[in-house]
Amino acid sequence: MNCVSYTRATNCLPERGDAIIPVMDQNAHIRKYISSRKWKLMKKYSDRKHDPDAEDAFLEMREDGVNRKFDCIVIDSMFQCGRDAFQATALFRKTFYPAGIQFAVVEDDFCSADASPEEVEAYLDAVWGKYHGRHTAERIGRHTECTPRLKSRRILICDMSRRLQLLRLQRPNHRNNLRIFCLFH
Repeated sequence: MNCVSYTRATNCLPERGDAIIPVMDQNAHIRKYISSRKWKLMKKYSDRKHDPDAEDAFLEMREDGVNRKFDCIVIDSMFQCGRDAFQATALFRKTFYPAGIQFAVVEDDFCSADASPEEVEAYLDAVWGKYHGRHTAERIGRHTECTPRLKSRRILICDMSRRLQLLRLQRPNHRNNLRIFCLFH
C-alpha cells in the first residue's frame, strides 16, 4: 500500500499542551508502524510551525488525497492532525474514507483498512466526542470566567445528538427563571 504521513508541531487539546509529541518522534512512531505493516512511505507532510492555525501541509495533503496520489495516510495522533480534531475527523469521514483512502492512527493502533465501516464510524465519533467535550468545556469556562454576573448562576450541560444545550438557571425570585441557549457545533 502506498502511504503518506502527516505530522504537526502543535496539538488541539489544551490539557496536552505540555505533552506535545515532537515532529521527530512522531516520524519515528510512524516509520516503525509503516515498516511493521510492510507498506511503502511515499511522502511526508508536516506543519512544523508552532502556530495552532498553521495548516499549509494539511491542505496540501488534502489536495493530494483528493487527486488520489496515495492509498493511505498515517498519523501519530488525531489531536495532532490539522488545526483541530473536528477538521481531522471531517476529512477522514467525508472525504478520504468514502473515496477509498484508508487512514491509520499510531497512538490508538487503529487502521481503517482493518475495521468495518461501522467500526470506523464509531472510532471517528469517539474522537469527535472526546474533543467536542473538552472544546465546549473550555469555551463555557472562558465565558463564565469573563462574565461576573454568571457567578451566581448554576450551569447544566446536556449533550443531545451532537447539540449542546446550555441551561442557565437564574435566581429563583427572578421572573425569567429559565433561559435555554443552544450552541451548535
